[in-house]
Amino acid sequence: MVAFSAVILAVLPYVTLKVMWLMGSTLGLTPGLASNHMQDPRLVVGNAITIGLEIIALGLAVALIKPWGRRVPGWLVLLTAGGATGLLAPVLLGLPPGLILQLLVDGTMTTGDEGGMRQWVFIVVYSSFGLLAMALACLFAIYAGDRWRRLLSHQPQRPPLRLVLACSPGIVVFGTAMISWGVTGPGDTGPQGLTSIAQRTPLIATGILALLGWAVPLLPKLMSLHPRAAWLAMWTGVATAALQGPAHILLAHGGIGEPIVTTLAIIATLSASVYGLSVLSRAHPARVLPTNDTAGQTSSTAAPAIG
Repeated sequence: MVAFSAVILAVLPYVTLKVMWLMGSTLGLTPGLASNHMQDPRLVVGNAITIGLEIIALGLAVALIKPWGRRVPGWLVLLTAGGATGLLAPVLLGLPPGLILQLLVDGTMTTGDEGGMRQWVFIVVYSSFGLLAMALACLFAIYAGDRWRRLLSHQPQRPPLRLVLACSPGIVVFGTAMISWGVTGPGDTGPQGLTSIAQRTPLIATGILALLGWAVPLLPKLMSLHPRAAWLAMWTGVATAALQGPAHILLAHGGIGEPIVTTLAIIATLSASVYGLSVLSRAHPARVLPTNDTAGQTSSTAAPAIG
């Protein structure tokens, strides 16, 4: 219940602030640009979408703690949890060290560009993201450990070679590009507007996670030592590679995405999705879905299904 309370604590101030902006409030906005443009259709749609995502996250948290949540189709749980993982993991793992490093280098802990928002809004928003990420991670770890205990006791399996060859370039190039842009800056080709240290460290986290998620299923000896850690790395990395690309497209600076970022994002999303689904499907090559007529005939040795 502590983790679920943390989810509520993370969602409530964020959604409240967004709803107030949709209603015309200028709370937390600096006079001028931000206040004048808050009713811009692009920002209105963006705020509405993020409110919806927060509500979905809250619904996921409820499902993860309720007994009926074990009866929700596995694909729906994995899809929702994967979305949350891919969107929040780089923020949780990349922003805190970036803020600390920026404090040491520049003497400030802001991103350098809050988009016309006051500093306390930045603190509230990203603190909410971090708290939500940690709380959902705890709830999902408990849920998955209970529902898919047998699956997690065995290491992820490498996808077929043809899929590895087809998917690897998209994931590896995307991950490498993100690390490069995070270290050296976006330049003219990377995600624009991300110039401060604290803005670029999530890019580095994105790249590292994407490469880690791709590499783990290819290292069977290492995975066999810690199967659950292998699943965690694969899950987080593949979800990040699949979700961060679309996020960068939708949140492009000024609403205009760079062609290279857009191209890499689309390829990485498709590649990571196919790659991750292949790993999950190979975890249960013989999926068993008993019905009322066949439940009694199902072999007790059959692998547990992700269902």
